[in-house]
Amino acid sequence: MNSVFKVNGLIAINKPVGISSAGALNFLKKVWFPIREDRTYDSLDLSQKTIQEAKNKEKSKRSKAQHLPWKVGHGGTLSYKAGAILGFSSDTLDIDGKITEKSEISHITEVDISNVIPKFKGEQVQIPPIYSALKVNGKPLYYYARSGKPLPIIDKKRSVHIHDIELDNVELISPKGSDHAKKMIELDNNLASFSKFHFSVSCSSGTYIRTLASDISSELGTCGLLYSLIRTKQGPFSISENGVLELSDAHKTKHVLDLIEHSTFVHNAYFSKNS
Repeated sequence: MNSVFKVNGLIAINKPVGISSAGALNFLKKVWFPIREDRTYDSLDLSQKTIQEAKNKEKSKRSKAQHLPWKVGHGGTLSYKAGAILGFSSDTLDIDGKITEKSEISHITEVDISNVIPKFKGEQVQIPPIYSALKVNGKPLYYYARSGKPLPIIDKKRSVHIHDIELDNVELISPKGSDHAKKMIELDNNLASFSKFHFSVSCSSGTYIRTLASDISSELGTCGLLYSLIRTKQGPFSISENGVLELSDAHKTKHVLDLIEHSTFVHNAYFSKNS
């Protein structure tokens, strides 16, 4: 952006695959708030008064955030489009992990999957993946998994609610010629050669879709892992309503300002209705 604007509001972002939330924010900061070479910085006053003021400000932000009914972790409803591969599982329960299990799938039919999916509507008990951000003793579970340290003994089961779940489509592929296990090497480049099912789900915050895909596969008598996931709706924001920002459009000043105005209006209307 070449001009300077004073803007107060919020904006919903559709984060692409392959970049973390922090990475997306850092990208936007570079686009919207480029560092000027002629800018000078005052020395930071680290007096106790300044530190306490900063803590109070952060505490106030957290207090306000807890009242956002759509916010992740605060009782909001989320919607996803997901895809799972049958016959394989990994330590992360998704395509990015190390394959830990292979299982037969020749007995599974599309009718079987259609009959199993509705069973997962309503209250469900999940065990979070070991590669997750769930904190134990002040550290996320993935810290223990990545560092090789033993997982703390805790009751990891948690109750979640699946408001709605529907099967979108099924692709059952019979391996030909090459061994099914060998085909896993081609997973990143040849997804078309694997049996998959796709589903849409609306659920409570705290639901692990990786775990859901794995549990559905287990109910089918095999194992499975998540290979695609798109969050389509969170609270009042939906990617189908053209109200979210694509990172590729971050440089379009008018578009960004319009979205900030739109997102702020949508949020305030939703907040007033649900407060």
